[in-house]
Amino acid sequence: MLPPACDSHGMRRILLILAVSTLATIPAAGQAGDVISGHPDATDGATLVFEQDGTTRRVPLAGVSAPPAKAYPFGIWAHLALRDAVAGTEVTCRLAARQTTGHCVAPGLGDLARWAVMNGFAALDPGAAGDPYAAAAREARAARRGIWSDAR
Repeated sequence: MLPPACDSHGMRRILLILAVSTLATIPAAGQAGDVISGHPDATDGATLVFEQDGTTRRVPLAGVSAPPAKAYPFGIWAHLALRDAVAGTEVTCRLAARQTTGHCVAPGLGDLARWAVMNGFAALDPGAAGDPYAAAAREARAARRGIWSDAR
């Protein structure tokens, strides 16, 4: 006699569980789990642009926004700061589900959205899921960094 898990009903259950768990780990196209990496440029203080295989891919940092790149002085500062921070650096972005924004990391800087908020180059998007950068935003505002400074 076989143990209960090895009878035909138990084996079907095990195979079903394995099939479902395997399928659950495969990301669908355009879903969370899409990853892009390379040496990007910045178009403003919260957006990266990757050039790969003759195509351009724009990836806004998830959960944050920055002043337009030409806005004086903060937009210019934010743009130049992000551009200089990623220059020559391999950046990896995991794209959010069914969105064009990404959680991007770079060696030495970590999460680029947190870095931008912490240095006052970007602000939290209203209603960002869980506001993962709220503490960094409070710290930047209290220290009067970047967009929170009195410089005009």
